[in-house]
Amino acid sequence: MKKFTKFIALFLAILSLCAVAMPAMAATTMYVNCTPDLNFRKGPGKSYDLIDRIPYREAVVQYSTVIGTDGKQWSYITYDGKNGYVMSEYLSSTLPGLTKYHPETISEAFGNNLLKKGASNYFVKNLQLALSIDCWGGMTAADIDGVFGSKTEKAVKEFQYFLFESDASIKVDGIVGPQTKEALWNEYKFELQKDGYMN
Repeated sequence: MKKFTKFIALFLAILSLCAVAMPAMAATTMYVNCTPDLNFRKGPGKSYDLIDRIPYREAVVQYSTVIGTDGKQWSYITYDGKNGYVMSEYLSSTLPGLTKYHPETISEAFGNNLLKKGASNYFVKNLQLALSIDCWGGMTAADIDGVFGSKTEKAVKEFQYFLFESDASIKVDGIVGPQTKEALWNEYKFELQKDGYMN
């Protein structure tokens, strides 16, 4: 019984330490304010395993902050159904703006993740810019808003169908993966480098 009591006391002490190390705060929507992507890690410090990279302007839910093993402040967040940590200095409470830039690579223009309906970031804006050049799906400059909606999906499918006619491995699904990104970049590289959107 004494061993059990000591175990409970130790367990409670550890819980209280965690409570001090990770002060509770109300769940708050925050936005990534660094480009091109923010490292999303399993623990509060640079040495922890990488879970994912979060694009500029993406929304995350912040729950608490803690000083990490590197001595910097980290935020405990949820993103895309996963929990982990990002450096607090790269989050802001207001949505950062979209500004002109000149992307030099496919990943700078369209990011490293799939682009699909519901996404909202500057990679989508570059996608819309590329699609508007030849008015795929009726996309025009007036439709470039950084939000992947039904019109953007329709334009992507029309572009993919055009690609499918010469390459049957292309899926006409409205989701922008590596093959579609490469084709868009090859077709519209000059215009994207001249007028692309990044921060």
